Amino acid sequence: MTGFLAQDAEKAAQNAGFDFSGIVKPQNEHDLYSLRYAGV
Repeated sequence: MTGFLAQDAEKAAQNAGFDFSGIVKPQNEHDLYSLRYAGV
């Protein structure tokens, strides 16, 4: 499988001035970043 790192996608979106809703940020120190590839 291949994919993007959520942290890299977040940085790219910020640099482009784009509010990307597909990034799921950690809610606590045990959670991980993730990406949503489809709308909810």
